Parts: sequence; C-alpha cells; structure tokens
Amino acid sequence: MTDRRSKEGFSFRHYFHKADILLILAMLLITLAFFLLALNRSKQSGARVRIEVSGSTYGTYSLQKDQTIKIPDSDGKIMNTVKIKDEQVWMKDADCPDKLCVKMGKIHADGQTIVCLPNRVVVTVLGGEKSEYDSVAN
Repeated sequence: MTDRRSKEGFSFRHYFHKADILLILAMLLITLAFFLLALNRSKQSGARVRIEVSGSTYGTYSLQKDQTIKIPDSDGKIMNTVKIKDEQVWMKDADCPDKLCVKMGKIHADGQTIVCLPNRVVVTVLGGEKSEYDSVAN
C-alpha cells in the first residue's frame, strides 16, 4: 500500500481533527484576552498629577483629562504653566531664568517629577504606570 499523504501533499485533515482546531482557536482567544486585560491594567486608570507650590499642595489632577493649569505667584502673575495631554504631563512654560523645568520634557510614570527650583513648583505623577527604571544616575 502507498501512503496517501505522500501523494496528496500536506493536508490539515490528516493531522488535525475539528476538535483539535477548535481547541487551538480557543487557546489563542484566551491568550489574547489575557494579554488585552494585562495591557489595560498597566495603564492604571487612576493616575493623577500632584502640583506643589512652596511645599503646599496646589492641586491634584487626573492624568486622563487633558487640561492646562496656570500657577500664579503671590501677585497673581502666571509663573508656571503645566500641560496635561494624552496621559502625559509637562511644564509648558515658566518665568524662571534657566527654564530647566520646561526642558525636562514629558512624564507619565509613577513617581516621576518635574521641579522648578526658582519658583518652588514640583509636579509629581501618582499611581501611573510603573517606570522602567528604579532610578537614573549620571
């Protein structure tokens, strides 16, 4: 007798039954569901931004709501502008001479901070996604 598989070539019907294919599809769907659930949890929908001025809390804001926060000095003049957009926060503008806080860029991970020393403003992310690094040293 000759082997039918060698004449006909590869066929899923010779190697897999309907139940095998359904089992593989079910396992793939379950894996995909767990992946999407883990991805969704990593976003930490409760992420917030705390802004402190001179050691006192100026306000706490949701990282999910796009907004601009203007921080005035004691005379009412705007000294810092903080921008929250696309689940990231950054110092958009500051009236300090060196503007290092503006150059710090965007932050989004839990514990990351932006500091404006001349104006004594600290912006901290609370409860965001976990940072890839524990600390950074130069």
